[in-house]
Amino acid sequence: MPTIVARLLLCMGFFAHSLAVARADEAALHQHMDLFGNYELSPGQVLTGGPWEDGQVLFMEATNIADGGVFTRADADSFESVFPPGKSFRVVRDAAGDVTALDWQAGAGSTVRAQRVHPQAREDVSIESGDVTLSGSLFLPVGPGPHPCIVLVHGSGDSDRYMGPWVTFFLQSGVGVFTYDKRGVGLSTGDWRDGSYAALADDAVAAVEYLASRDDVDAGRIGIHGSSEGGWVAPLAATRSSHVSFLIVRVGPGQPVAETVLYEMRWDLREKNLTGEELEQVIGLSRSIFDAASRGDAWESLHAIVDPVRDTAWYRKAYGSGGPRGGGERMWNWHVANVHVDPAASVRQLDIPVLWFLAEQDENVDTAASEPLLRAAFEAAPTTDHELRVLPGANHAFFVMRDGQPSYTLGYWDAMAEWLASRGWASE
Repeated sequence: MPTIVARLLLCMGFFAHSLAVARADEAALHQHMDLFGNYELSPGQVLTGGPWEDGQVLFMEATNIADGGVFTRADADSFESVFPPGKSFRVVRDAAGDVTALDWQAGAGSTVRAQRVHPQAREDVSIESGDVTLSGSLFLPVGPGPHPCIVLVHGSGDSDRYMGPWVTFFLQSGVGVFTYDKRGVGLSTGDWRDGSYAALADDAVAAVEYLASRDDVDAGRIGIHGSSEGGWVAPLAATRSSHVSFLIVRVGPGQPVAETVLYEMRWDLREKNLTGEELEQVIGLSRSIFDAASRGDAWESLHAIVDPVRDTAWYRKAYGSGGPRGGGERMWNWHVANVHVDPAASVRQLDIPVLWFLAEQDENVDTAASEPLLRAAFEAAPTTDHELRVLPGANHAFFVMRDGQPSYTLGYWDAMAEWLASRGWASE
């Protein structure tokens, strides 16, 4: 993949790991929020985006990612692309100063006025989840309520409330969105590194309960969407609140955390040219470590597992001078809290409609193993309204090349829109 395309895709939030900067100040976090939304370049071609990191702005067009870009401010209302180069736009405002359109220019082509569509209202709020304060934003469609609403659950790493195209997708479907800074990120207190998936599920439940308390939100039409790591968190949250009416999961594993990490490790180790017996030695070591963590063994037990093999050729090839102990006791405690978490156990408890997506060529989730586990869990669950889709040719980011251009895979955005509308949770 060309470097510039790879970087653009990464910036556009298609990968599970957010690049959000932790502990942002409020002014930086909300910079350019007035640009957040959808802008129609032509019938059927809609740019979606808003603020990103380091004061930059991100816009994309889902059917052809190359139409978008990452921009930095040139003057008061003009922006120039950081990458790919050669693009720019000027903000168009009405007499009240509200953004109504973007004058969009790509390279030497003519300027196109992209009118703002699907307007929304935003309210920044703080909610309590145990001893943690979560800072978030509620986006609601303009118009009479109460509105259906969805809580967006993060993927892995430092993730803030800006969830890119997911926010604008649901809004243009008539669904309100609540998105929040992960604990320890942005303006939220606490630290996800010291927590567990159970704690992150409680955070999502706190968001659901907050929405259910509002008069402008339909308490009978609140859902959760989880991506990647959110595939462990979102189903668990759905089992903990009677106000969750539906669940959507994107590239969520069907296996416990330990098995998924081992699958990811195999990909990484092959890139280090470890194969055959060497690769299996590393996997075996890691499995022993995860087994100890699942038992709740103390941090010191890791020494007894690792020390006997530290001088082997396969260990040095895999870890160099580092190794499994490099994360320290803090990382060990995280493993103790999480490696046993099994999403299928949560699925077996669900009695709500569920739409679950897997990617055929996922490098982070073992789709071949996850699919039968999830199907069996759905068959054992109380819910009779469940759909599991494996998207052909898609990787973990749901990225494919189409006609020589980077694009999102077919069968995700359109399937979600149809699924929501058919159940009365979204407009056609």
